[in-house]
Amino acid sequence: MTNHLSSEQISRCIAGDIAPQERQHLHDCLECETELARVQALLSDFRSAVSQWAEAQQPDRPHARFARQTQWRVLRWAPAVAAAAVVTVIPLYKSFQERERQAEAAQAAQAEQDAVLLERIDLQLSRTAPESLQPLMDLISDTKTDAHEGDRR
Repeated sequence: MTNHLSSEQISRCIAGDIAPQERQHLHDCLECETELARVQALLSDFRSAVSQWAEAQQPDRPHARFARQTQWRVLRWAPAVAAAAVVTVIPLYKSFQERERQAEAAQAAQAEQDAVLLERIDLQLSRTAPESLQPLMDLISDTKTDAHEGDRR
């Protein structure tokens, strides 16, 4: 079974951002090459339709009437081109959303690590004596507590 290029990879090929492996696959796979040619033809037709429409909006040109007549013939391709554009953009959008979610998760993990570190620093700073002398401080505080309890009796 051959793995064909995804719509995202085909979009990158059209944009000129093609990896060597994708170029080789296009050379070897007739189906992917045909799909790329189909999408390029749709985009070319769309480009032509837009150009003709723009020219038709300028009535002082002699070919404006002809452009208006052919405008509807060319605009028949507009829905197909729009559908192709949507099919091409959706994977890119989903990929972007996934990367954004991953970045947010990494940021949340980093914030949690920062909070743990700040708690440890706070614990270290709140001690009245270094950790090595802490048993002595506990002994002193126990002695003071016993003395206070004796005064109350």
